[in-house]
Amino acid sequence: MSKSIVIKSQKRGMVALFMAITIQMILTFALLSFTENNMRYIDTTRNYEDKVKSKYLAMSSINFSLLLLTIQKRMIDPLNKNFKMNFQIWQQLPVSSELLSMVFDGDSEFFKSMIGMDDTENNDEQNDSAKEQYEKRANQKSKIDEKIKTRDKKTENDAGMKTDDDGKMKFENKFKFDGDFFAEITDENRKYNVNIFKHRSGQTGDRRIELNLTSLFNQPEYKTFFENPRENDTVIPPEEVVASIKDWVDSDDNRSGFNGGAEDDRYQYLKHKYRNKNDTLTSFQELYMIYGIDDDFMANFGESLTVYGKNEININTCDETVLRSIILGIAKNDTSPTYFEPYSQEMALLVSKILEFRTLAPFSKTDDLYNIINSVEGISVDPIKKNKFKLTTTSNIFKITGYGTLHEAVSKIIVVVDTSNPTKQYLYYREE
Repeated sequence: MSKSIVIKSQKRGMVALFMAITIQMILTFALLSFTENNMRYIDTTRNYEDKVKSKYLAMSSINFSLLLLTIQKRMIDPLNKNFKMNFQIWQQLPVSSELLSMVFDGDSEFFKSMIGMDDTENNDEQNDSAKEQYEKRANQKSKIDEKIKTRDKKTENDAGMKTDDDGKMKFENKFKFDGDFFAEITDENRKYNVNIFKHRSGQTGDRRIELNLTSLFNQPEYKTFFENPRENDTVIPPEEVVASIKDWVDSDDNRSGFNGGAEDDRYQYLKHKYRNKNDTLTSFQELYMIYGIDDDFMANFGESLTVYGKNEININTCDETVLRSIILGIAKNDTSPTYFEPYSQEMALLVSKILEFRTLAPFSKTDDLYNIINSVEGISVDPIKKNKFKLTTTSNIFKITGYGTLHEAVSKIIVVVDTSNPTKQYLYYREE
């Protein structure tokens, strides 16, 4: 009997031990699970905080860009006009947190020289004199003055100013950021605006942009591109792409041209069907929905197209692709055929001459461009054809792409602004 009791007692002990181990494992698992959930919540909160901060960093890059554009319009542009310069501060001064931190670092030589705090003997003497005056005033302070001093001290600290043990004024770097930001500014007046197909002036506006785009797409360098099959292994000529853009923007349901254009029937055979918009494009990305426009097309012409502005091309800032299209579009019919050959050397020399001229002395009027073209042998401007293009020498439509980064969080903000219209400056705003 005693042996049986001992065995039963051992079994109870093993059961108790097993239960204790099981309970310990359950509690350990619960604790680990609770800790893991808490860490997950903390990480989520931290990630959300980083995302919010990265957004405001991107907004900072937008605001700094707007400041540069304001300085350009109010200060630099008048100087450019008076002295016949072509200085664009927004192109020469990149917007980035790294640059601002470097320029406005309180310990940098640039900042010290800017505020007159060079470490010279004269400054040392001035600082010593300032120190004596500071100590004399401090000894005469009453309790009420001490309170005022405390208040003023707080204001100084908020402004980034402090005094060291010797009474010398010191500056702290208030341009230290938790993360980084930078921005890219693009001149939209250097591009053709496809939205002018729905222009208030009716057929006049439609006809101008149609001729502009045809001249852009029909450049000799892109002949092979339009001869190769693309969508559904079909060849899409440049005139058909122009017609498709027009049909997307205009308000009717009639195809432009005999076989060209693209109304609803063009988009109904797609896997994800959609209807023709028959209205202006609200963003640049909408162009990808139009028949004949794909990644290959955008690789060739994306930098030459926009959906903002009045289709006024700035001849001081447009790129070589747009500039060539203008030259080919306004040239007389008796122009030397060599200018219409792919990668023409004569055309390259003419474009190079124009770029060099506007770099040294920007065009003050459109006739300056016509005079250069007429001065070159074998080509001249047609007085009637030149009306196909609405040219200008200034820009007021700009796209700003701002980025903010903090740890793994990245924010992107895209805005399009009209610097000539203070009451309605923003034409487009998007956060990504």
